[in-house]
Amino acid sequence: MKYQKLNTYFGSDGTYVISIPFVVQDGRDATIGLMSKGTYDFGVATRKETIQITSGEAEINDEHIQARQKAEVFVDEVICIRVLTQTMSYLCIYD
Repeated sequence: MKYQKLNTYFGSDGTYVISIPFVVQDGRDATIGLMSKGTYDFGVATRKETIQITSGEAEINDEHIQARQKAEVFVDEVICIRVLTQTMSYLCIYD
């Protein structure tokens, strides 16, 4: 597993996203990260994303997801995540 640069994003309202990109054994790109409570618009997906929440709760494109559940975002679909708990950790695999 090869780790890349740590990404951090801070909103003017005090929200934040911390994301660590890496490559899984089968060669797919992935990220693990932490998000604070808030709403995030990540634009349009350029590839399929499988997002698994590892702790906390969120709405991903209006679908309620809890810890140990997954959501899929498809190419050309808008990615909007609303974190419902104080923080949420996740694993995202890109296809």
